[in-house]
Amino acid sequence: MAKSTDAATPSIVALGSYQALKQTKVIDQVIKLSKSSAPNILDVHSDNLVCSAAFADRECIVKQCNPNDWHKFKAWADVIIYRHDQEGDVPSHEELINAIHNGTVLCAVPRILHLIGGGIVPSDTAIIEGHDQTKIDNLVNANKRVIAIEELAAFVIVGENAMTIGGEGGSTCHVYTQDESGESITGPLPTTWNEPIPIEEILQFPMPATASHLDALEEHVDTDFVIADDVLQMAALEEECSDNTEVVFPKIVACGRTETLQMQAIVDKVFELSGTDLPKVLYVGTASFDRTDRYNVCTKKFREIGCDIRRLDVSELDTVPTMDEMKKVVTEWAEVIMCSGGNTLHALLRWKDVGLDLLMKEASLKGVVLCGGSAGAGCWFSSLHTDSLRPDNVKNKEHVKNELSEEELADWDYTKISALGFVDAVCIPHFDKAGTN
Repeated sequence: MAKSTDAATPSIVALGSYQALKQTKVIDQVIKLSKSSAPNILDVHSDNLVCSAAFADRECIVKQCNPNDWHKFKAWADVIIYRHDQEGDVPSHEELINAIHNGTVLCAVPRILHLIGGGIVPSDTAIIEGHDQTKIDNLVNANKRVIAIEELAAFVIVGENAMTIGGEGGSTCHVYTQDESGESITGPLPTTWNEPIPIEEILQFPMPATASHLDALEEHVDTDFVIADDVLQMAALEEECSDNTEVVFPKIVACGRTETLQMQAIVDKVFELSGTDLPKVLYVGTASFDRTDRYNVCTKKFREIGCDIRRLDVSELDTVPTMDEMKKVVTEWAEVIMCSGGNTLHALLRWKDVGLDLLMKEASLKGVVLCGGSAGAGCWFSSLHTDSLRPDNVKNKEHVKNELSEEELADWDYTKISALGFVDAVCIPHFDKAGTN
């Protein structure tokens, strides 16, 4: 396949071992990254084609060469499987890095990536294959953040973003870092992503959210979040609507779960209510702690169609815009406001703290469509049934699941809480799921 002469976003598949190249999901991802249905595969310094044989089964053309000859094929190769780990034999680091920046996909174990350098991973981060706990502890104690890849898994790097591809037996990758007290903490990475997210965000996965209310969330169960009709400063709105004597009803598309927002019939209804063929969508991911993986899931269909989408992140104090900035994007720019699923009680508390609840009320009275699934559905009602007190309904849920026992994870109850009150009714998301009713 002919390559563009323009610099491409580097695509690298870091392998837990070369046996990972026998995993269907890993092969699928390599082929996807190559942007060819049958890419040319260059297997460098292999004694046999065992690990590249699966590509031949996909009608890819596979060639072998030694490290000294690989450059003869660099214009031909869409994918390079580099399988030698002796530093002296790694061919021209700069030449290999140039090939990656020109669109060639590199598959290699982490030690090869560290040998060629080129800023593939952040300088304070180490990627390793396997679970050598002594090595991990030494790296963490040296203030390194560590990504450890299990044998049949892969860590896919696309520019400054990355994702995990899982293998048989639940193989995945793990992040190791230090908390504020200097203690080592870890958590497995999800293998369900279809799109990469920022590497820096991945490295923060074991870290908890900082909102103080999360230390004792149950204390806020009785908080009243309903916005009274006389709370808003409505002068500007009344002036705008002075010629319209009709009652303004909110436009709400409430879904049982987040993934329902990918159904074409639901998308069509959101578009119809917005009154435009391509509405401007404001995504509010507070309930899911502003995690990019949840943004990817919630907005996928809308992005594919071509909607202009902006994110409003308010879960952490340091990401909250000014009130003027929020007002402009919420009440003037947005035609659709989409709220994620997740921890409804956390979201309601954050919105109340920063004033976003009032802005969304004003937006609803201006005809902005409100939509979401699960927590993003229940938040618009006067009350809802919620799993907000579930121990793993937190930002660093992978770490929590890794640390708590099954009994501890099951030690919680659904509870009824107040919500914004745009609709005077109780909402029960996941109504057909055991325990929610």
